[in-house]
Amino acid sequence: AKVVSALLTSQNQGPEQFNRLTPLASQDLLQAPLQFPRAPAPAASQNTGEPATVGQTLRLLAGMLNRITVNQLHSQTLNARAGGEPGAPVNTLLIELPWLTPQQEPRTAQLRLEQYSQEKDGNKRPERTSASEWRLSLSMDLDDAGPLHFDVTFRPPSVSAMVWAENQTTLRTVHRELPLLRQSLNDLGLEVADLDCRRGSPQQMQTRLEHRLVDTKA
Repeated sequence: AKVVSALLTSQNQGPEQFNRLTPLASQDLLQAPLQFPRAPAPAASQNTGEPATVGQTLRLLAGMLNRITVNQLHSQTLNARAGGEPGAPVNTLLIELPWLTPQQEPRTAQLRLEQYSQEKDGNKRPERTSASEWRLSLSMDLDDAGPLHFDVTFRPPSVSAMVWAENQTTLRTVHRELPLLRQSLNDLGLEVADLDCRRGSPQQMQTRLEHRLVDTKA
């Protein structure tokens, strides 16, 4: 809010002008809103060697705020349908993490965080305890390194991770760094169950929603 206000003030405009801006489009969220994260498409460089104008920056911020709102709504939709299928997560959170390339180009990494509760003593009601399993999926494109996808599963105190890389050079680099990552996780008191890196990209999960005429969970 402070950044937006400062930019508008520099243009002698009031805060109400921000709502009149046309935010940058987010067509990917409309095409497959719940299939998150998606395999990152190669990003076209928009670096012209010139700094972004105030208007372009404001539109970019408006687009980011819209994406935050849309992702929150998608997360609520998934949580409202939690438990509709066997093995479904009890909580799902969809997040986009913004970052800047060395060329100062804005990019986003898509993150999906899911919580799975364990069933005990034949009781099908999920137990929301510390025994819950957490799964994290992160997709991003690092230009020279190429598309990367991380799948991490954490069930205290055990953790496992799989890294997917499409670039062969990046794959070799990740393989070299795996022992250091394993040692760092051990230093944190975690038991590393599995740690590996593969070429390519994982099979994309398909989020399915169960539709009911009557909400049987009410």
